[in-house]
Amino acid sequence: MKGKAMLWLLGTPLALVVAIFLYWQLRYPTHTYRFKLMVEVETPEGIKHGSSVYEVKARNVPNIFPQGASREWAVQGEAVAVDLPNGQTLFALMRTGALHGDMAGLSMSALHPSFNEDGGDIVGAAKALSLRLADEEPTLVSPTRTYSRYESGELVENTVNNYPTLITFKDLNDPASIVEVNPENPVAHIGEGYSINRITVQITDQDVTNTGILERLPQGPLTKEQTYTGEDAPELDLYFGKVQNLRVGMSLFSQGLNE
Repeated sequence: MKGKAMLWLLGTPLALVVAIFLYWQLRYPTHTYRFKLMVEVETPEGIKHGSSVYEVKARNVPNIFPQGASREWAVQGEAVAVDLPNGQTLFALMRTGALHGDMAGLSMSALHPSFNEDGGDIVGAAKALSLRLADEEPTLVSPTRTYSRYESGELVENTVNNYPTLITFKDLNDPASIVEVNPENPVAHIGEGYSINRITVQITDQDVTNTGILERLPQGPLTKEQTYTGEDAPELDLYFGKVQNLRVGMSLFSQGLNE
């Protein structure tokens, strides 16, 4: 009897923990979906393309105080690499100009149009996309997006790049030779006859891409030059007009993968 009583006493707290865990999972589920991003480049030898499959997870995070509730999300995958006939590689990094600045925001903006209207509801969009079947046809990613904000008391519309950040290396053996490629005019960095044809996304059930992309990068800290343009009063900024070497993090090439 004592043994059974002891087992019961031990089992009760365990059952309570399991019950709480199950309630938590049902009340605050994690919504998951996968999508493929494809980058197509027009070259002198025709269309060249590269693609990558990403996984997005998002959920609400409760708090005993309503104002303390939050949302969290994560993206797993690696940058897209497009090998070009001139020997260069164009990389589409995991940083974008879309709302929230990442691949989650980029895919949601294109695949769930109300995402932008809802003010970027990551969890709501992830839930909707998690219920979708794999797409038969890809959806175009808009090159730009427009948003409004108040400047000096007036509501002003701003248009910014919406694509992933595009970069290439002048020399794949030199980690300091990164240059950012303007999607509207890539000729300056990848040559005549090259242009971005289109970038698309589509829901998929394929495995997350993991080719070991970091192994393709040059050894050493990745840096790129950038001229500092100052803030609202550049004449007061000591760094205005000076060239800086900015560190490029590996998380822009790969996230959530065991490489």
